[in-house]
Amino acid sequence: MDRYQQLMWLLCLSVKTK
Repeated sequence: MDRYQQLMWLLCLSVKTK
């Protein structure tokens, strides 16, 4: 997985948690 993809995934998770 690319770093960019991982960052996007983390962002998505953060938004879902909020």
